[in-house]
Amino acid sequence: MFSRGIEIDERAQARCIRVAICGEVSSGKSTVLNTILRAKLLPDNLGSTIRPTVLVRHSTAPAVEIVYADGRTHRADRIDDPDLLREAREVVLSSDQPHLAGIELVEVPMTKAEELTDAQIEMARSADVIVWVTIASQAWRLTEKTIVEVLGDARPAHGILALTRADKLRSEADRKKLQDRMERETAAFFQHSVFVSGSHREIGNATNSPEAWAKTGGTDLVALLETLSQQITTSADDVEENAPVPVKRSAVIDLARYRLVSTNEANDLDENVDMLEQEQEQEQAPENTVVESPPVPEPAPAVAPEPVSEPVPTAFNAEAETALRAAASDLPAAVCVGILAPGFSSDCLVLSGDETEVKKAADACIAACDVLADTYSDGRGLLEACVFAMANNHLLFQLVPNVGLIFLMAGNGVMNMGSAQRTLARLARTCTNAD
Repeated sequence: MFSRGIEIDERAQARCIRVAICGEVSSGKSTVLNTILRAKLLPDNLGSTIRPTVLVRHSTAPAVEIVYADGRTHRADRIDDPDLLREAREVVLSSDQPHLAGIELVEVPMTKAEELTDAQIEMARSADVIVWVTIASQAWRLTEKTIVEVLGDARPAHGILALTRADKLRSEADRKKLQDRMERETAAFFQHSVFVSGSHREIGNATNSPEAWAKTGGTDLVALLETLSQQITTSADDVEENAPVPVKRSAVIDLARYRLVSTNEANDLDENVDMLEQEQEQEQAPENTVVESPPVPEPAPAVAPEPVSEPVPTAFNAEAETALRAAASDLPAAVCVGILAPGFSSDCLVLSGDETEVKKAADACIAACDVLADTYSDGRGLLEACVFAMANNHLLFQLVPNVGLIFLMAGNGVMNMGSAQRTLARLARTCTNAD
């Protein structure tokens, strides 16, 4: 339960994605919400003196419900009167705009990185998409970057940067220059950016004019949200309907359970195992039966073994490679994805990310497989999947039968562990289907 009373896992309807509208105080979060709503329903500077959480849902019956700090509730047609929001802790706004069907918006008020609360972080974690709101003329200040970094793996995998007050930029050249800079500086956090211009008159005109709404940037932002909603819900359906055969728990390496043992400890373990096997043989032997040690055979003459040919790595066919690249095309550029053919040669197929970084990740996977196979080949089964959670990165790999080892590496600030695991599973299914 969020401290202000909003259920984190609650949805207004089935197949609904949650979008967190985040940003510093007075960055234009209310303007972004009004732009999406095509109406001036929220007052400006909502977070300057009061910080209620705003939740927007689709409904056939438009309504506004205000929940106050003392538990009182108030229903209204509009909340453009700031006095109604004094001491408010939560605002739930229901809109009949058809483009909001399947989308739930929540404004998460934030101030400074050091003042982030557990409730704010968990609210961000509950979202499928984050829209970070920044003022175009001051875009992406260090304080903003710090907040986003502190969110860590609570930040949703899908991100949009909304640049407000875009009408204040002097020329189209300035817009292009700013957009290029944002792509360079925020690529690790957001995959999309959109300009928003939301004066009172423009938003008022947007209610009945598609042209006016387009000028505010609302159509571009909503189009992005609808596309992401379709991708997320389709991916969720695929996971439910075409879930891969679960990996046996014994085949997933939890490194916290293991450690290298000393030579003396290893010898003790061997002796204990030998004693246990002898006891089991004696228990299973019939009564009055003498269990004799088998005779020691004479050593056989040494025979040179016949040469065994090494398996030749299987190359990917064009159809499989095309399917894999298409599946990886929507990933952030900072996510490294590749696949090693059977035999785990040093050559790998680069699916996403910088080629040098992908090959480094491939070498790490090969080294990890070698160490794990040599150290833990104790009857627990063949290694099928492994997850390394490091200080700054996740490295995951999964063995796909008859295909090879597919792996993914991403920074903690780019993709959280849950998203990384779902992404790897989706790519693995793509490998299997295209093989």
